[in-house]
Amino acid sequence: MQHRKIRIVLAAFLALLVFGTAVTYVWFIRPLRPLPAGEADAVIMFGGAGERFERAKELVEEQHLAPLLVISDPTTATARPPAFEWFCDGRNAPGGTSQPRTYESLCIDPTPDTTYGEALAVARLARERGWRRVILVTTTEQGRRARWITQRCLSNANGGPDKGVRVDVVTVATDLNRVLRIGYEWAASVGYLVIHRSC
Repeated sequence: MQHRKIRIVLAAFLALLVFGTAVTYVWFIRPLRPLPAGEADAVIMFGGAGERFERAKELVEEQHLAPLLVISDPTTATARPPAFEWFCDGRNAPGGTSQPRTYESLCIDPTPDTTYGEALAVARLARERGWRRVILVTTTEQGRRARWITQRCLSNANGGPDKGVRVDVVTVATDLNRVLRIGYEWAASVGYLVIHRSC
């Protein structure tokens, strides 16, 4: 009888391990599907690690996927002035001279300074500007959660799911410890699914 209980516990643990591994791969490791063709209303760079800024600029400057680049650029105790203020002021580099651009750039200071706060800021802009499609730039680990939260906020901002804004995601590799990033995203995703049920 005791051996049977042990086998049941081990089988349950193995099943949980396999399930957790599969979900981890699908949510945080597997690249998102290729970006669909067509222009968006805005490319939006969420804050965080990795070469997000370079990728977001490429989508707007080289691929011409949107007429607007929105950068999440929170003001913090260690970021005064904000990290990308120079760019949104029209300069090519910190301390550089202003250069004309063929697109608009806009920096936002999300409140709170989280993915949820960024999604709220995007929803406000979408409502004000009448957006129908946005492209988020973030890391692979954060990509699906960022899309979930933003899609929910945008749907609510525009009168319900049937009138929501389309959210596509472009990801970059993180330059931080990936194991720690995946652990954080697991906790944040559970929080989104269980605690933050509204936007």
